[in-house]
Amino acid sequence: MKREMYRRRLIKAGNTIDVEETYPTQFGDCLTRERYRSDINNTPVAMQMYNEEIAIRRLTRTINENFVPNDFWVTLHYEKDNRPDTLDEAKAQLSSFITKLRAEYSKLGQELKYVKCTAFGSRGGIHHHLIINRALDTRIITELWKVHIKASIKARPPHYIEMYANGEYSSLAAYIFGQARKTDTEFKNARHWVCSRNLRKPQIIKQEDIEEIKWKERPTAIKGYYIEPDSIKAGCNPNTGRPYLFYRMVKIHSGFTCYDERGRKLVGKAAMIYYRKITNQFIKDNWDKLNPDGNIIFKGEYKSEVRRN
Repeated sequence: MKREMYRRRLIKAGNTIDVEETYPTQFGDCLTRERYRSDINNTPVAMQMYNEEIAIRRLTRTINENFVPNDFWVTLHYEKDNRPDTLDEAKAQLSSFITKLRAEYSKLGQELKYVKCTAFGSRGGIHHHLIINRALDTRIITELWKVHIKASIKARPPHYIEMYANGEYSSLAAYIFGQARKTDTEFKNARHWVCSRNLRKPQIIKQEDIEEIKWKERPTAIKGYYIEPDSIKAGCNPNTGRPYLFYRMVKIHSGFTCYDERGRKLVGKAAMIYYRKITNQFIKDNWDKLNPDGNIIFKGEYKSEVRRN
């Protein structure tokens, strides 16, 4: 008798490992759309939301794989009276700036890596977002940008934020997606953001087919990692009608610190043990058994007061 199976795929990207669990169609007819039709929301809106979730997930992996703590998240501004007239003009201006920036990196024997996006602010002001690897002093980048756009002495300088320590940048990817989504209202342009061609691709490090009986088991992190509870997504793919589970494991770096419920600072191994403990407990408390149609229900939204670095 043929046993029902599901597929687990592990994708490594920098300090993170994404885990995807799905039911491929070749595993038989027991998981057809009809079995889940009453449970899934397969409207065009639901399908679009799911596809956007996948897009953010892929962008997250790209950023996690190619950028490290202390790289730069940069916002480039214009003066109100010196803004480009159109979105296309602004994108062209950013592209020519990237060319100049690449030349400066080359002088240092470095290769520029970037993710870029052009967007409108809440008041309609056009600006650019860049994620770049760190090689140049910010003063050089600032001066290069001001000369490039012919800014005045009083012009607002670029804003720099260092990429944070844990190497997990899903919130940044979601922000970039949101900015692009807001700027391109019809969202017809396939290139909402642009990545340099020299970026590494995340790699599938393991793929295995597992008996369906294990589908009920809660996810557990491998040694040296913790599961980011906010990354857990479970339900039915509205495009195929088949159940899926996704979560992201984050490597606990050597300088990992956190604070316990009493506000005490924990460092190193003690911090790792404590943080794994509270995230595992959170997942346990919010992990339901399969519902009658076989779907996993994860009902939690992680709002821990624990600070971590």
